[in-house]
Parts: sequence; C-alpha cells; structure tokens
Amino acid sequence: MRSNTLALLLITFSLFSLAQEEDYSIYDDYESADGESKTYASAKIIGLSPNRFINVAYDIQSPYTMELSEIGSYAPDSEWEPSGSSTIHSTGGLRLNANIPVISRNNIIWQMGANYMNANFNVDDPSAHPILEELDERVLHTSGLFTTVYKPLDEKQFLLFQAQADYSGDYVFSDMQPLYTLRYSAAAMWGKRPHDRLQWAIGIARTYRVGALNYVPIALFNWTS
Repeated sequence: MRSNTLALLLITFSLFSLAQEEDYSIYDDYESADGESKTYASAKIIGLSPNRFINVAYDIQSPYTMELSEIGSYAPDSEWEPSGSSTIHSTGGLRLNANIPVISRNNIIWQMGANYMNANFNVDDPSAHPILEELDERVLHTSGLFTTVYKPLDEKQFLLFQAQADYSGDYVFSDMQPLYTLRYSAAAMWGKRPHDRLQWAIGIARTYRVGALNYVPIALFNWTS
C-alpha cells in the first residue's frame, strides 16, 4: 500500500490538558545511613515545560490520495502498478495519554503510563479497493502501557530506561481479538547533567517507528537559556 500525499497538514487540537509539575528539587540531597549527604543528578531542568500527567488531544490529517496494489506479497524494491486508488478526505482520531509517578526519590524515579489512540478514514470511493472498504468501515485502535525509570549515578551522570507495549488493530473492546499485533519497544540511555539548565544523553532503542523492527541509536538533549 502506498499513499501519495498532495497536501499534508497535521494539526493537533489540545482539547484538554492537565499539567502538574513534580518538584524534583526536594529529592536533590539524600542523607545516607552513615549521616553523610549525597547529591544526585536531578531529573528537573530549570525552565523546561512541566510534565503533563494527563493529556487529551485530537489529530487530523488533510485530504490526500491513496494508491494500492493487488493484495499479496512483493519482493523488496519490486515495481507494481496501482490496482485501485481513492481520495481520503480526512484521517483523524482521539489520542489519550496518562503518566503517573510511582516512585519519586532522589536516587530513582519510576513512572508508569497508558496511552490510547484511534484512526478514522473518510474514503471518497471505498469500492475502488478491498482495503479502502475496510478502512472506510472500521476504526483502527492502538492501546498501550509504558514505563520510564530515571536512575542517577552521581551528581552529574544518570541512566534512563523506557519500555512500551502496544496492541494495534481494528478490534472492539467488548470482543478483543488474539494478540496478533502486540509489539514491544524499549530504549536505554546514559547521560550527563552538567548544570541545572542542560541535560543530554545517548543510547539505543528497539523500535518500529521507522518501519519494521529496528535497533537505532538515539539522543536526548534538553537545554534552556
């Protein structure tokens, strides 16, 4: 399946956002069992936007043309002729995200979260291809759970771990289908926090965001002037 987008406009309408900022500075100094104070690299960067614990939004994409091949498998980089096409008037859906702190200490921060999003296709001519008929009649869903662990090593260095599991398909919640589209993603990073306005890290991620399963290098950079 290939889509040729003549005009693409992605707009996110923030319908509702509940933002709350955790004051990590209260955990900066930790007193050990022998009475000595140990300082850890804080997860907070001065001037950075606060964490949104609950986020509700709606995504919408402007009209484009979708061209599809015959249903079947093709060798990589093979040539094929479209067997059907139609204008997609719009693609849009609801997006929900919740991120809740579980542990907030100076020497470790652990958060758990959940996400949900759907996609609705408004097809001009569904009869042009069986896949267009399916997209026009069904809603695609993605539901997932994720977790983040921030582990400072000392007053400058830290480790960051993230993991996520997503279940995608045209299922309905009253009659869940077998987990044939359950995918796992993860990332691990090492970084430094030289001062209160700078944080950077490098690492590797297991992800599907660039197509099939890939392991790609990743970087994090937070800086406020």
